[in-house]
Amino acid sequence: MKNRILFLLLAACCAASCTKEAKTVSGEETVVNFQDLTCTISPRPKTTLGAEDNGVYPVVWKNGDAIKLFSESENSGRTYMTALSENSAIAVFTPDAEGVPVSEKRYAVYPAQSGLALSEGKLSVDFSALRDQVVHTSVGNNAENVAKAPLYAVAEEGETNLVFTNLCGSISVKLNDYQGFGDKVHSVRLVTDKPVSGTGLVDEEGNIVLSPDGEESYSATVVSHTAGGQSITKTPATVNASTAFLFILPAGTYNTLEFTFTMEDGRVFSMSSARQVTVEPGLNKGYPVLQLTTYYGSANCLMLEPGQTGSLDIAPYYTFNPDYTYENRRVVASDGSLWVPDGLNAEILWELAEKANASVAGSVLASCSIEGTNLNVKATSSEGNALVAVKDASGTVLWSFHIWVTDTPADLAYTAVNGGILQDRDLGATNTNKCDVSTNLDCIGLHYQWGRKDPFAISRAALPAGAKSGSADFNAGGFAQTSTFCTSTTVTDANGNIAWTIQNPTVRIKGSGTPYRWYKGAQGTNTGEELAFWGSKVIENWESQTQVLDEPNGVKTVYDPCPSGYKVTEAKFMNFIKDQNAFFANPGYNVKYDGTNTNYWAPGGIWEHSTDNLRFRGYRIATWTATGNRNYPISFYALSSGIYIQTHVNRGRASACPVRCRKEDSRTSTSTDLEDPEDE
Repeated sequence: MKNRILFLLLAACCAASCTKEAKTVSGEETVVNFQDLTCTISPRPKTTLGAEDNGVYPVVWKNGDAIKLFSESENSGRTYMTALSENSAIAVFTPDAEGVPVSEKRYAVYPAQSGLALSEGKLSVDFSALRDQVVHTSVGNNAENVAKAPLYAVAEEGETNLVFTNLCGSISVKLNDYQGFGDKVHSVRLVTDKPVSGTGLVDEEGNIVLSPDGEESYSATVVSHTAGGQSITKTPATVNASTAFLFILPAGTYNTLEFTFTMEDGRVFSMSSARQVTVEPGLNKGYPVLQLTTYYGSANCLMLEPGQTGSLDIAPYYTFNPDYTYENRRVVASDGSLWVPDGLNAEILWELAEKANASVAGSVLASCSIEGTNLNVKATSSEGNALVAVKDASGTVLWSFHIWVTDTPADLAYTAVNGGILQDRDLGATNTNKCDVSTNLDCIGLHYQWGRKDPFAISRAALPAGAKSGSADFNAGGFAQTSTFCTSTTVTDANGNIAWTIQNPTVRIKGSGTPYRWYKGAQGTNTGEELAFWGSKVIENWESQTQVLDEPNGVKTVYDPCPSGYKVTEAKFMNFIKDQNAFFANPGYNVKYDGTNTNYWAPGGIWEHSTDNLRFRGYRIATWTATGNRNYPISFYALSSGIYIQTHVNRGRASACPVRCRKEDSRTSTSTDLEDPEDE
């Protein structure tokens, strides 16, 4: 029995404490005085909750509360009620008729209707009130549910004071929409391997044996102060805040638990645990936060040869994997069928053919259509790139896909220094010839803001007059370009999230102040969150190249821009490649990959993190890695003086640079399981 319990719920600490002073009460022989009433079930311990005082919600009796007492001679029980003018920590209960003799050992249960019968020292208790719980998200709003969890007391002969203990504990799960879609939960269902909402036999120690007449599931409607369900999204979107959903369960050990969340729009997400969990009387066990990731398809880029036909999976999926990897878990509807948005349609947002200066319809894609949950495209005879959006009936972009039309890139193994197997060009490039600002800009890949999945395009025609390959004109304060293929905006609380970038794939989000991020939840130097959107964990205090050598291989995430079978290259592989024999090609570099043969690395330049200018294209290599520290990403950076692996204040996560894709390690679809819960 505990006199004080601290409960962590939502983002704040809420405490429930309820101790009662001993008190002598006169009256009928069968008067019951409640002392040291310990309310340790979070957050529904007893009849009602008193006024909050500095984070503490006292538990009190209210007028009309009823208990039932049993003894061997009164094995069907007698009801006792209290009459109070105001809620109180101490209450006198009197029988509604003849009471249970004090001379016998007595067994009591609250609420009265949950007590059924006493036999051989075991009390039959009805737990069916737990079947339809109303899920709240804060302690202070749970007064209406406190009567659902039975309490139990045993009094020896002659005792007139009863001390109640809990027969139930609770399990809570926290859900987070870090993407920022504004998702709202309509209801939550919990399924266990035990009949949790029937009857149970309770012995003197409070141990419960549940009978098989109950159901294995709870269903619960979410109660919220806002219409349309409980939001699990914060503004700005962040992983550092979540919404909790709590269920009361009879105390005991459970082998399986499954939570099912039904959203306001009818989508259903579920998460289960096959790990044994012991629910203790009066205690809440809270699972770690579940970060909900919704996505479409199984890769964000499709490679095609000119004239080739291809198909992309565009079905809706979800995962609770904290590293955002593909799980191939389909979204279902409440009737169990596969959920698909109404009115799916495809729109080509832009097409950029070789040497083109503008988007021309039909220049890269001859056709584009949706059949079921597949996006079917046919390439023209021209090489180039296109971005295709999948929209719903309202015109909202659900997801977008990059179509890369080029001769199939060669896979080059950087064998001399274990540099991995990389494609022979940056993502979106259509040849591996030396860059020339007048005749060949197609060797340069498309540009990506770090962590985003969609590319930004710019004219492939010759640079304006005055620009020269390798010219110092590109240096500090030098030549800059803007694009007609995309627009830009400055980061705000409203747009600095993944959902906004998905719905606006052609808009660059410029950073606002050091360290220039597009994700608002990560603002502030050395603070906030830097999520592993491209599959590599943050190297907290990265300062030198040697620190990346022990970097583990990253994973392919749902935000990775590379084609199926490839991922953005980690810094450790780029560091190995940097150490290969490399020769300045003015512009760009020829880098040996097998000790003899070389591969051309084109100078893609940098789209600045806080302006609309693309600088150094045709002069400097600035290729993203999948890795970064808490402030800046790590890039493969080269100019005439050498090649470097570095972070830089001028290359924040809102900057846009090319990427080069590494052949992915063998991967099978992962499946997540709830981690072990902790006492709260």
